[in-house]
Amino acid sequence: MKVIGWTGWDDPRYREDYLSDPLFEEHRNAVIDELRKRNYHFSGFYHQGGELGVPVFDDGDWFKVSYRTWGQIMADTYPEEMDQTKSAYIVWAWCSPCEPKDMIIPRREDYPEYDFWDGPFPVDDSTFI
Repeated sequence: MKVIGWTGWDDPRYREDYLSDPLFEEHRNAVIDELRKRNYHFSGFYHQGGELGVPVFDDGDWFKVSYRTWGQIMADTYPEEMDQTKSAYIVWAWCSPCEPKDMIIPRREDYPEYDFWDGPFPVDDSTFI
């Protein structure tokens, strides 16, 4: 299993409940491998709110997690950057320990074979009623 591209949290192709991933550990390990391979450094805030914060896998699945879970994944990916402190996930959850200008995020050109969503993302007007 490997990451083949990235998308946004609201990509309509990947809108199902993200809390029921039966392959969580396999997906988590594939994400960590990709983060290390590409040296990506970004927060849980970007994971949920950024244009390309959600990994997509070669099995057709995707990986949407909470801010805290993403923070833990980043802390596990780069333990040396936070001196392996127990609370490192907190730093990665909402902000990156690096400056925003130093964050390294996925780019479309990193995945030339992936079919990116060219949106705009649909808006669910029922939330405004």
